[in-house]
Amino acid sequence: MVSREPTNGQWGRLIRESALTGRLSPEEELNAFLQDRTEHVETVILPALAKGRIVILDRYFYSSIAYQGSRGANVEEVRKLMESRFPVPDAVFILDLNPAESVHRIAHARGEPDHFEGRDYLERVRRVFNSMAGEAIYHLDGSRPAAEVHARVLDLFIEGPLKKKRGSEYSGLAGKLRANASRTGSDTLVL
Repeated sequence: MVSREPTNGQWGRLIRESALTGRLSPEEELNAFLQDRTEHVETVILPALAKGRIVILDRYFYSSIAYQGSRGANVEEVRKLMESRFPVPDAVFILDLNPAESVHRIAHARGEPDHFEGRDYLERVRRVFNSMAGEAIYHLDGSRPAAEVHARVLDLFIEGPLKKKRGSEYSGLAGKLRANASRTGSDTLVL
């Protein structure tokens, strides 16, 4: 199952709107992310996990840690808050990219960056992301070709959490994942 944050729910729409019209205060923004994520976890993520599904998210609470930390929040306090309220993922893939290249890609893809995407701000966000460490946190070079990054994420996921959590199902699922990935192309991972 594939999903993203912020969601398309009430709180996610508020966050997206603020990206275009002007950021909420740090406290209001963190609250909006907490509300959006709570709803997302309760209605989408936990039900999928209960059915034994693999859940892939485009952004999750690690983004909140980095983005709120870059606005002056205590990174460790935000991390503890997130880990106490939400499921901790089996794998986190942080794609590191120079902020100048990030802004260039954004401008090329859709025009002007929004309020979350200024170069100086992204420099601070990047520093927080790059400080994150843990057994399940993988840092990857986001400047590499998409097909290369995709293959590396797939290999790390298959040989890490999938093998560890799925045990006897591992070889069948690994083969299925690799087959699906090769059929769908380098920018898409279908599970």
